[in-house]
Amino acid sequence: MHLIVGLGNPGRIYKYSRHNLGTRIIDALAKDKDIPLRIDTNLKSVIGRGEIFGKDVLIAKPLRFMNLSGEVVKMIVSKKRVLANNLLVVYDDIDLGFAALRLKPKGGCAGHKGMTSIIDNLGTRDFARLKIGIGRPTHKEEISDYVLSRFTKEEERALKPTLDDALNCCLTWIKDGVEKAMEKFNISR
Repeated sequence: MHLIVGLGNPGRIYKYSRHNLGTRIIDALAKDKDIPLRIDTNLKSVIGRGEIFGKDVLIAKPLRFMNLSGEVVKMIVSKKRVLANNLLVVYDDIDLGFAALRLKPKGGCAGHKGMTSIIDNLGTRDFARLKIGIGRPTHKEEISDYVLSRFTKEEERALKPTLDDALNCCLTWIKDGVEKAMEKFNISR
């Protein structure tokens, strides 16, 4: 079974924030592949299950705040018996240029609290991650205020091709694996 987890914060107020790009990709996958999403209180997530390219796939959005998302991912991985090499986590990255996309087969957290939580809870760094660049604030804005802010209309327009690529990257990861997806989507922008 493949599992794709999109990170973000729960609640309507955060839905379109910079920090919720991972959850937006899960919503796009659900719509594109007609996978119904439902709240699973036992797994503390919004989750859906479907078949993509003949493979059993779970998609999930933790219903915990970003820095506690590892607890939810560990629950899903344990209860659904997902192997680490079949896990993909999608999230925003402040250290990646705006609208850039990077898929990695494994790695550290680079200060991202959601990834820190997942690595700590799973006890491994050996799972794929898809990072979507949001860039750093250009003003003296606090990082926390920046990541929780919404994109401007111009930024949303500029981000659309990246979000489309992120969706297609997830699909390529399912179909062909991490290496093929990296070859196709880790290009300079």
